[in-house]
Amino acid sequence: IATQTETDTGTDDTRAITPLKLASRTATETRAGVIELATQTETDTGADDTRAITPLKLHTRVASETLTGIIELATQTEVNTGTDTGRAVTPATLAGRTATETRAGVIELATQAEVDAGTDTDRAVTPATLSSSTATQFTVLGTAASETIGDASTAYVTLSGMTFTFPSTGDWNIDMVVRCRINNASGGNLKLRFNITAGTNITTEVEALLYNTISGTEGFRGWDLIGDLEFANLTPAATVTQGHYLRIHGRIQVTGTAPTIDVQMGHTVATGGVEILAEPWIVFTKIT
Repeated sequence: IATQTETDTGTDDTRAITPLKLASRTATETRAGVIELATQTETDTGADDTRAITPLKLHTRVASETLTGIIELATQTEVNTGTDTGRAVTPATLAGRTATETRAGVIELATQAEVDAGTDTDRAVTPATLSSSTATQFTVLGTAASETIGDASTAYVTLSGMTFTFPSTGDWNIDMVVRCRINNASGGNLKLRFNITAGTNITTEVEALLYNTISGTEGFRGWDLIGDLEFANLTPAATVTQGHYLRIHGRIQVTGTAPTIDVQMGHTVATGGVEILAEPWIVFTKIT
């Protein structure tokens, strides 16, 4: 009968091995031998180095945020939907999830020529290419909001989506439209201004600032150097059809590195404020 050493060495061909010595010849990284199968718990724990994993138990050890394991690759549709938490994204499907107006995603940066042309809808503009742009017109489109702005506790509120940087120096015509209504029963004065958040190299030369209500009443108001345009004695309105349609014409001169601007609105009443009923927008057209 072979000794345990002879059993483990595996070169003797003249002696017999007992069941006990066979059971003691366990498999290692350097020696073939008998081995016990791991349970699913042992497979998932991942600490046992003496047992074997079957294909079924390996398949059942799926990857999670706290456990390494096997994982299925997500399809492009699943990547674009963005709700699956159990599949993996590949570089190819990540690249296929492009950013759109309704979905966050990867996006290519626009070249200076593409920024200047102003026709590309798939690439992103950087501050550098925006600042160096030779574009002669650009549009800023805000977002409709149902929030109360301009209460006594808040003098001005930046309109949603209405923060921008001028693409280049020069004189720019302004054509801005805001539709709103006064919530306060007593009406009041509506204020609008361009608030500079970076740089100071801007002056305004306003030629005409027009406002009117849906019913046709119109008038003119003055504007100081940086803004603070006030539309006085606006009446309250219960619906959009009774609201105020504000159209602002003017000119802004940018004399150096293009400043960043917040378009802000405020209201003089203590409560109620102003509600923006449609997306405000501004078209800037370069004169010189």
